[in-house]
Amino acid sequence: MSVLQKSQLEDPNIHFLTLKASMNRNSGTNIDRSKGQQAALLMQENKKWLAKCSEYEKEEKELLVKVTQLRSQIEEFGNEYTRLLAELQAMEAVKPEKSISFNSFIC
Repeated sequence: MSVLQKSQLEDPNIHFLTLKASMNRNSGTNIDRSKGQQAALLMQENKKWLAKCSEYEKEEKELLVKVTQLRSQIEEFGNEYTRLLAELQAMEAVKPEKSISFNSFIC
């Protein structure tokens, strides 16, 4: 009879405690494995979000360039409008000549 078997005969709780300790060791490795898997998933998720964030930052830069171009175009069109309006007002300021009959030029 082994020492463990003798001690189990003397104290039946020893078997239970030995089994519990064994389970704790196994569950500890399972917990470590689970934590490792969870960490790997979190790292993968983090990479995904970093890529998405990088994509949004790139889009933001492109949109800022587009905003600058559009503001420049608006300014150009505003200047063109002001120039055309001034030209129109200058034309309206010129008095129209009296209409001349073409019949008076015919001999």
